[in-house]
Amino acid sequence: MSSVTVFSNGKEFFFSTSSGQDVPEGFVQTTITLPLEAKPRPSLPSGVIKTAEDVKKVFAQGEKEIPNPDPNFQP
Repeated sequence: MSSVTVFSNGKEFFFSTSSGQDVPEGFVQTTITLPLEAKPRPSLPSGVIKTAEDVKKVFAQGEKEIPNPDPNFQP
């Protein structure tokens, strides 16, 4: 098993290597343990989230991916 840490404000999101980094105001941290089963959908027919790309397909639709503002925590 592995995990992916994502910070989002509902409009933008970025990935991080740490859940403990300081982030801009309004961003909320989510850590997702992979693999994770979700409802199958056109963007992920298997319904199994295995990668960061899969996380984007399920949890970040409509949000813009931005670079992590702290280079020390960029994946």
